Amino acid sequence: MKWYHRFYLKVFISIYASILLTIICFSVVSSFLMTEILEENAYDELRVDNITLKKQLDLNLLFVETAINQLAESEDVLALNMKRVDLHSQHLIESMKIVSQIYIMDVQGMQFYKSSYIETMGDRSDRDYFKTAITGKSTFSDVIISRSTNIPITVYASPIYRDGKIDGVIGASIDLSYLSELSATLRSSSDSYGFVVDLKGRIIGHPDPVIVAEMTDINYMSMVSDVLSGKTGVGEYVLDGVEKLVAYTPSEKSGWGVLVQIPKKEAFEMIVLLNKLLFLTAFFILLVSFVVVVIISRRLQMPVEDIIDMIEKIENNQKLNQIPLWKDNEFGKIKKKLLSMDRTIHEYYIELEDRVETRTAELQQALSELESTKTELETANEMLSSMSRTDALTNLPNRRALDEYIERTRSIALRLNLPIAILMADIDYFKKFNDKYGHQEGDKCLVRVSECLLSQIPRQVDFLARYGGEEFIVILMDTDSEGAHKVAQKLCHMVEALSIPNEGSPDNKFITVSIGVSWTSSLENIKIEKLIFEADSNLYKAKNMGRNCVYG
Repeated sequence: MKWYHRFYLKVFISIYASILLTIICFSVVSSFLMTEILEENAYDELRVDNITLKKQLDLNLLFVETAINQLAESEDVLALNMKRVDLHSQHLIESMKIVSQIYIMDVQGMQFYKSSYIETMGDRSDRDYFKTAITGKSTFSDVIISRSTNIPITVYASPIYRDGKIDGVIGASIDLSYLSELSATLRSSSDSYGFVVDLKGRIIGHPDPVIVAEMTDINYMSMVSDVLSGKTGVGEYVLDGVEKLVAYTPSEKSGWGVLVQIPKKEAFEMIVLLNKLLFLTAFFILLVSFVVVVIISRRLQMPVEDIIDMIEKIENNQKLNQIPLWKDNEFGKIKKKLLSMDRTIHEYYIELEDRVETRTAELQQALSELESTKTELETANEMLSSMSRTDALTNLPNRRALDEYIERTRSIALRLNLPIAILMADIDYFKKFNDKYGHQEGDKCLVRVSECLLSQIPRQVDFLARYGGEEFIVILMDTDSEGAHKVAQKLCHMVEALSIPNEGSPDNKFITVSIGVSWTSSLENIKIEKLIFEADSNLYKAKNMGRNCVYG
């Protein structure tokens, strides 16, 4: 027999070719999928960093805006109590490091107070921020380089009203060096950082102080033009021969562009490492499998040759006594059975055909019954699963569904840093309603109220469930305190508008609800269960306030 016809060689080629093809396909598919996932993760992380930097910027500007507006409305400013005004201003500057000085101008633009100098007089009527604020509109000025600190600043100016009329302007210089601090600490790598551009496309926040001091103009870059036109997105660009990924979004308060960039090589370095590891692992597996397959194929060859010799002797009517058994394994058993099989094979042939035919029919019948039973079980399981998560009376989600919703949404709210609000609603004097009209009417009332509440919660991300008895819970994703109160007030009005009579109520002749509200801007330091507890506590406060109202 020629060497290339050897059984063990064919076994080796068949097994090893299958292993080789499997590993190559697995490696290619795994590499492609991992690359897609890791690239998307890199963009997602960049988007999150970009949104984080934008929120930090807007939050600082909001703090300044709120503080200056409150100072403009204070009694000390309106009464021109300059000692108290100076005290408030110095306290504000000390507590908010980004405010460098505060000044006040009359309606003609003459500055008569400045927090950092004794000499306070000066004409500011030609300043753009004064011209805008004196018309009654609060504004952030264009960014300029401070002559004293050589860093970018902007001025927030707000009108001062006295007796309903504009009587002056109060302004605050905002030190924008904090933007560079935020940009530098956003990511751990020195080559990965955020930066901020003003409305003219000039850099006003950057880890490099030289670039900030020169207010380098990068308006020529496409992503800068996009972000200044109000667009949000991600993209790529090349700077000094280095490919970079960038995410950008505009500031809601100032309109400035907020960008975060990372070298593409750094962002995707994990992809390179994982691909190397994957291919090294594949190579090692192929090497080990090569040795194993060689050993297995050679060990298979010897008993196969003995069995072939035995079959040839059976065909030639030769005795098999001199043929040795190949150990006490499967091949040895095959040899033992060959003689008896040869004697009985013809006897069983006809019987076997009958058995196969009968058994095939039985199996087909069994498979048909099994498929029918499987379908019935799947239908029953689906119905049971739905019933276990749904309140039987109102068809709203129940407490079990609420727990599952909390688990699903907790990680999403944490990752996206979304605000979340909880509304706890309870039907007022429902026990008296049941006593007056009976429990059957009470059930109808619960159904109508639940349908009313559900119709006012249209967003798919929000959640309404029956919390127990006549109590309902609403979870509002990405909703601040003001939005939560608006929804709660609307729910109160819509339930009352159902005009369901309740003569047992001493306060209102119709069915009403009281609602407790709790809210948080982030779930980072608080659990949803605590928000539910706060909303429940606020519900009882709403009850004590007279019912048919919102508290929290």
